[in-house]
Amino acid sequence: MLLFPFPIPDGIALDPAPALTHKAGGVSPDPPFAFESQRTKSMNKSIAVAVALLALSSLSAPARIGETFEEVSQRYGVGQKQDCDRLPGGEKHYFVKSPYGIEVILLNGKTVMEVVHRTQGPQISEDEKKELLKVNGDNHAWSFSKRENHWMRSDHKIRAYCQPGHPDFFFIEDVAAAKQARSGGKGKLDGF
Repeated sequence: MLLFPFPIPDGIALDPAPALTHKAGGVSPDPPFAFESQRTKSMNKSIAVAVALLALSSLSAPARIGETFEEVSQRYGVGQKQDCDRLPGGEKHYFVKSPYGIEVILLNGKTVMEVVHRTQGPQISEDEKKELLKVNGDNHAWSFSKRENHWMRSDHKIRAYCQPGHPDFFFIEDVAAAKQARSGGKGKLDGF
């Protein structure tokens, strides 16, 4: 084990076996540690993205908006029924497919909202979000609105977004069904 009388800054990789480099005039050993190159960092990021996409593909195809509970259960296995606080009148089931937690909200027996988040590791990456959009694209394109801070499918039936203040929760929802559920009972002052 190498001991240094000073702290090693982040970004420095320790290599106990010095590498030989070819330089004009002969071969010389590199120092026992060297700064990590930009190429190495880029490769590490690429590897991390590939591992994340592989993990996302382990969902064995994420659930799709409009599926029944039976279809969702075939994809994710046994889910836990929970109180639905996201959509009035909805039925929520929570599934864990490591490293993801998936909330599936059904209205009238069909999936109208999915909320995907990581149960371990970093928050959902942009590549994972793109994969979720692709699965729910149904051969439609997606566009991102900076003003609305969400993705909208070209047929305007499905939108996707991150929860404000909680970017690790990625929502995909049926626009019409969610709007109808949220508007149910608005404007009434029963019990006020």
